[in-house]
Amino acid sequence: MKQDDTAAASSDPWRSGSLTLRPGVLLRRLHQIHTALFALECGDQNITPVMYSVLSALQQSGAVDQTTLAKAVAIDKTNMTDILDRLNRRGRIKRRVSSSDRRVRLTSLTEEGRNILNTLDEKAQRAHERTIESLSPEDRPRLIEMMTQIINANTSNVDEKIPSNASADSSAASISRSSLATQRSYKKLIAVEPALTRIEKLEDLITDLPSRTLLHAGPPFSDLGNLPRPMRNSLVAAAQLEGWATSEDDAFTKLKSGKIHLRPAQNFGVVTPLAFIVGPNAYCLEVEDIAAPGHRRFSPLNDGPLPYALRLGNGHPDGLALLHRLSKHIGAVLARMLTAPIPLLPVLDHGLKNGDDLHGQVAATQAKFRSLFSAPDDTETVAYLAAAGQFSLNFIMASAALMIGAGANIAKSNMIIACGGNGQDIGYKLASDPNTWITRPALPPVGIKFEGQEMAEALPAIGDSAVIDALGFGAACLRTTPSLAEGYRGHIHPDFFSPAAHAPFIGPHPALSDSGIMVGLDLTRPRTCLGINLGMVERTGTTGLIGRGVSPWPEG
Repeated sequence: MKQDDTAAASSDPWRSGSLTLRPGVLLRRLHQIHTALFALECGDQNITPVMYSVLSALQQSGAVDQTTLAKAVAIDKTNMTDILDRLNRRGRIKRRVSSSDRRVRLTSLTEEGRNILNTLDEKAQRAHERTIESLSPEDRPRLIEMMTQIINANTSNVDEKIPSNASADSSAASISRSSLATQRSYKKLIAVEPALTRIEKLEDLITDLPSRTLLHAGPPFSDLGNLPRPMRNSLVAAAQLEGWATSEDDAFTKLKSGKIHLRPAQNFGVVTPLAFIVGPNAYCLEVEDIAAPGHRRFSPLNDGPLPYALRLGNGHPDGLALLHRLSKHIGAVLARMLTAPIPLLPVLDHGLKNGDDLHGQVAATQAKFRSLFSAPDDTETVAYLAAAGQFSLNFIMASAALMIGAGANIAKSNMIIACGGNGQDIGYKLASDPNTWITRPALPPVGIKFEGQEMAEALPAIGDSAVIDALGFGAACLRTTPSLAEGYRGHIHPDFFSPAAHAPFIGPHPALSDSGIMVGLDLTRPRTCLGINLGMVERTGTTGLIGRGVSPWPEG
């Protein structure tokens, strides 16, 4: 009697169930989807996904034998032979006999092969991202984990199992939460090698600085007649240093008439702390990318200790007197002391490993830097360096600005490449539009006030030192700075004291010992906290610094 296959199938869940419930069917369809996406992105180069994997493996390993290469890309030796023959005919690989074992042939990339990879890498990455883009950012690394688990469970040879690397997995998962364009900005950021290269007057560092121009922190002011009082005090001091004004009234009359110009410092590659205003006669630090000479940022020399430093906005005569000494004598001595470029990434790493957040606290960074900087032979300069406990903050600012600025001019990138407050607004620029300031009303820092200043009112966020926090240091690194963090507890979100503070940042920096410190701010990423670790400047411009805290990032 002929069996009724339909009836038999209906009684068997495996045979009657939808084919789309079978893992093998889904895996085959997923492979078809990825192959099609790869062809859309990379088809113009006449290369398949497996060929691309072979070329990528050769790029990572250098010259290698066929057996090792086959294991690296999970292809059997027979198929590998065919793939290598095709790549060899197209001039993308070369093969030679091993000098240590004549029985072994080694395969490596040709110049053409390297060129193809350079052309394909971004396109291939886009194909891989498009394959999983429908998943949430949290589910993407989980998919990789599950596939790895299945593969390893069915691989008997220990050497062929996919190694587990929790740190690398975590880093890759973090990076994948940002768009491809934003990741390109991040890669440019981590390629920067900042070094302190010169100390000169601003007019000698920026030879095309517009005439009679002073530079302030943060975005442009909407109304120059309504400057915050601390900024007014600093403007008067800067104008007097330059010899452009004799009094406050004189300075503001000339500002209104256009005889003095006030512009955002970051528009000229300069970052200036708090309310400090920079003129052409101010001595500045130059930080240059030694991996890309000519890529530079500048910051004025630290203007000395509390309580009369001009960056605090109280306009005290002692602060102006120090500024004169820096301009007339100390700056030139420091310039002579810098006999060779000083790489700064090791200095920053040392600071983070030894209790600094690189913004509110810089003691370890300062000590490390002083050990690399030749000792001055001038008593006035010795006294200045001994008193200027935040001297290193200014080159940290320039380094941060240099690194985030390297990610500019990437279409659709969401990474921040400039950031600062002017006491009224917080402004930032995106890598996709580096010439446009995006502004929001600034908020005052929330934190601890000094004894006797409990009732004083803090100015909203001010200073270009916000670039430090936009890089990923400062407020996001409070967990590395227990002495500072302890005073902030109870004032700010508890996630500031945990790795969650780095959720808005893209990925780790290879030069930093702590892989949990992420760099590159991407405002599109979900977060529970984001802020800028700042000194509190008293609003009326009479007291100066009244405390420290975190200015919340303005939303909206």
